[in-house]
Amino acid sequence: VLLETGRYENLKTRIIDIISKQGSISIQTARDQFGYTRKYIIPLFTKLDSEGITTMKNNERVLTRAYQDKLVR
Repeated sequence: VLLETGRYENLKTRIIDIISKQGSISIQTARDQFGYTRKYIIPLFTKLDSEGITTMKNNERVLTRAYQDKLVR
């Protein structure tokens, strides 16, 4: 699955904002918020995981401690 860089950055920012406010984000919430199917949401979450931004906890994505520390600085 390929996304334009600008679209990816926008989605990444929105996901980080949602997790910061709500504590986590599920595939269903992301699907409802962004209008994408699981086919696109799962690879997007996997990319955020590989960048060290998110990790899976109880079937939802949360911000990694390292990324949270980055936000505080």
